[in-house]
Amino acid sequence: MSLYQLHNPAIFLGLDDYAVVCVDNVDAIIGLVKWEDALSAFMQRHYARGHQLILSATNLPNHMRLKNSNVKVNLGWGLMVQLKTLVNTSSVDALIFRADAMGLEISPQVGRFLMIQHQEELDSLWYLLERLDRASLSAKRRLTIPFLKQLLKST
Repeated sequence: MSLYQLHNPAIFLGLDDYAVVCVDNVDAIIGLVKWEDALSAFMQRHYARGHQLILSATNLPNHMRLKNSNVKVNLGWGLMVQLKTLVNTSSVDALIFRADAMGLEISPQVGRFLMIQHQEELDSLWYLLERLDRASLSAKRRLTIPFLKQLLKST
């Protein structure tokens, strides 16, 4: 459920007291005049106090159908970073990096195998890594593709 379905625009009142505020999924309120007006007023108060604001949205401000032109101006005040979805090789690298941080050694082949077998979000793969780490320690075996097949078959 989106923010605007759970609350009214007054939710922004008082947030400017905080040094850092994060608002996710700003797209959900785009086109809703009362929400855009409340967001614009909040942003102006927040910036006037020298506080930091982190917003996330699916689209860049110039691709949003904003009713309040001040919101577009306000959204342009700061640094904009467009995040890209990890491609498969980057996902495998992220998986290997996470495993290494856990003290778990996996080869690129094992990483690719896991990505193919479990085409899920990375957070689900992190959970799977924890389970595999426990199984590997319990069996006193390295994570190899045959061992993974055996483990994944039994679950």
